[in-house]
Amino acid sequence: MKTSNDRILTTHVGSLARPTELLDTMKEKENDRPYDAALFDRQVRDAVADRVQHQVDAGIDIVTDGEQSKSSFLGYVKDRLGGFELDTGVASMAPSWQKEFDDFPEYLKGKAELARLAPDVTPHVSDRLNELAGDWPRGKST
Repeated sequence: MKTSNDRILTTHVGSLARPTELLDTMKEKENDRPYDAALFDRQVRDAVADRVQHQVDAGIDIVTDGEQSKSSFLGYVKDRLGGFELDTGVASMAPSWQKEFDDFPEYLKGKAELARLAPDVTPHVSDRLNELAGDWPRGKST
């Protein structure tokens, strides 16, 4: 682990901007449409490498993957715990997401499908980690 006695080390949390091509593939994946899994894996690997290099160049001490493989935290939960279902009601975005879409319309044009609805919790939440364990050795994040 990196430590310092001279200063506070810098890092960040959360998502960093994803390349448009990755967003396009992610949109297909997240909406249960056919997509090229090998292409998605390569796009994620390339995006992570690029974002890590940007962080290193900016002097960030503790770099992250920038959540490149995840469309949202809600999807991360949904993919790892059973008992969550997407609400099929009227589509809406959280106010903070809507602001981002309003502030950056050109960048996010056509990406609204990634802003999935919050999942409703069904009564039986279950752990899916054993089911996903096969993905871990490759470092793949679903």
